[in-house]
Amino acid sequence: MTVAHELAERGHSVAIYEVKSKPGGFFRSERRENGLPTEYSWHGFGPWYNNTFEIMKRIPFDQNGNVFENALSRPIDFGIFPAHGKASFFKSIKDIKDMFKLSWLEFTRAGYVMLKAWCANYRSQEIYSQIRAVDAWKNVLSQKGLQNWKASFGPWVGSDWSRLSYHTAGQFFCKQMTSTTVHEHPPDTEGGSWKHGKQDGWLLLKGPSSEYWFNRWTRHLKKMGVAFHFKTELKSLKAKKGLVQHAHVVESQGAQKKVEADFFILAVNPYFGKKILFESQGMENNQELLQYNGLTQSPGHVQVSFRLSFNETIKFPRKRMAMVLAETEYNLTLFAQEKVWSEGLNLGEEVGSLWTGTACIETVAGRLYGKPVLTCSKEEFLEEVKEQIFQCESLNAEIKKANQGKSLTQFELKEMEIWPEWNFSPTGIKTPWPKWVNNTENQKYLPKQEASIGNLIMAGAHTKTQADVWSIEAAVESGKRAARIIEPQTEVINQTAPAWIHNLRLMDDMCYQRGLPHILTIGVAVTIIGFLSILL
Repeated sequence: MTVAHELAERGHSVAIYEVKSKPGGFFRSERRENGLPTEYSWHGFGPWYNNTFEIMKRIPFDQNGNVFENALSRPIDFGIFPAHGKASFFKSIKDIKDMFKLSWLEFTRAGYVMLKAWCANYRSQEIYSQIRAVDAWKNVLSQKGLQNWKASFGPWVGSDWSRLSYHTAGQFFCKQMTSTTVHEHPPDTEGGSWKHGKQDGWLLLKGPSSEYWFNRWTRHLKKMGVAFHFKTELKSLKAKKGLVQHAHVVESQGAQKKVEADFFILAVNPYFGKKILFESQGMENNQELLQYNGLTQSPGHVQVSFRLSFNETIKFPRKRMAMVLAETEYNLTLFAQEKVWSEGLNLGEEVGSLWTGTACIETVAGRLYGKPVLTCSKEEFLEEVKEQIFQCESLNAEIKKANQGKSLTQFELKEMEIWPEWNFSPTGIKTPWPKWVNNTENQKYLPKQEASIGNLIMAGAHTKTQADVWSIEAAVESGKRAARIIEPQTEVINQTAPAWIHNLRLMDDMCYQRGLPHILTIGVAVTIIGFLSILL
């Protein structure tokens, strides 16, 4: 949709072919028969989502302004909830030590490991991308500290901690903690104008994703002349003499059609992209096909979203709160939607509170049935999730604090449901739309937007971007870069970092190319030698 927006604004005729009945992919939302809104997962916006915020400013929300001005919440509080004891919350970098229950020694050593990732470029892309993040930090953290640290990977980075790379974790948190861009937001119902920058919490939408963003985006694109073809599946491409001749699509009623165009933008998840390239005439042994083989060598990430609805309204001591239940087997994260969404928005029939949750780890056995998410039945999964949430003492303590001593277990659970595209079976949980994420196996295969086929362009969060992690920011940035191949004037907003990080990366590149240790390692060694020479 970003590509369509950029090109339509510049006078191009654009058509979008979408296999679903509505746009948005993993970001879209649905309402069930009883009005209960549901989504694939929770969706947040970091302070470094520069291209996403820019495109939002160009999408009308209503007569009073655009999506950026009207659809985004103020920052959320991020909290770590242990099985026992007290929850701890992040407000600034000074809270990290206490939040993750680290000693000063652990904090210092973990910080050094993080800085090495921040201050590396080629070394990070080629070496750190093949090292698991959990392995990079396991020798400098206690078991408790490591448990809390890795539990944040799923909710923050959108990945399974067992496969997340040191490179991805390091670069993600570098952007989160050091980005030099500051976004100005207008006054809202909570007060005057406000700013969103480095170290600030993430923003959420004030309502279901499709209702507050994608439906409005679709209407705007249609007004610009973009043609939408929903329930239409791309089957293959035909290439000849280095150019795509046409696309073969199948419409909802089964009718087959050839689509001709000057340019073809392949903006599909890489698992489906691999299938298309493999089945396309004239693409045999194509460079992109070889890359997609590597890109999809690991299975899709099983990150199951669920919703809990309650008859009563559950109060919280904090208005917007992200809850990571750090010691749950399924690495659960939760949001209370009514604490973020616009006042009066329909939560579903007779629903007082609506929680969105996500199981972020797929391979760890649960406490009730001894099964990981991968092999649970739907009923077993929901029972496991309920048990892990309701038995979290720190969560119950926060609930009691705000509800006159009434614990979570005393609120009537109305309904639990999952995103409908997850299919549970005796052979494991599956989906026709697997989620690709960056991991230690696929980072080196990210394709560029410009393909070896002259009029074929790649787009999607799995392509090379400065966002460098599977996210809506990577998707939007890739769309802008794809459009720029056709229209060079298309603006792409680069990620920014302080000068000291930039300069250290350049210095480490020189060290790496000469086979030397990391620039920080050299710096520490020189400092120690200098100190010892003074003493001796």
